[in-house]
Formats: sequence, C-alpha cells, structure tokens
Amino acid sequence: MAWGYVKDPYLVENIVEEIFLKYIIHLDQHQDKWTIKAWLYTVRKNQCKDYLRTKYCKYGGSYT
Repeated sequence: MAWGYVKDPYLVENIVEEIFLKYIIHLDQHQDKWTIKAWLYTVRKNQCKDYLRTKYCKYGGSYT
C-alpha cells in the first residue's frame, strides 16, 4: 500500500519498517484486531505523507 504513495522500493521498505517499529512500541495499547488494522492503515498513510512532505520541501516544491 505504501507503494501507491512513494513509488520507490527502498523507501517503501523503510516506511514499512518504521510502521512496524511503531506497532511494536505501542503493542500494549492495541486490543481489538479491527483497531489494529485501522491503526496500521492510519500510520501507513501518515508515514507516507510525512515522507512526501519532507521530499516536497527538500526539493523545492516538486513531488517527482
């Protein structure tokens, strides 16, 4: 799913690693499997947007 945002296999791998690290850190907060699924989707979306935001700022306003 992260591929749809960033289109770079190395960055997708880094984003997925960060997501699962956050999941492990917050593991005690998750009880319901539907809550976990929603949380993972939200974190994935936010991680990708954060990356795009920093890339946009770093390279002068271009997402490409």
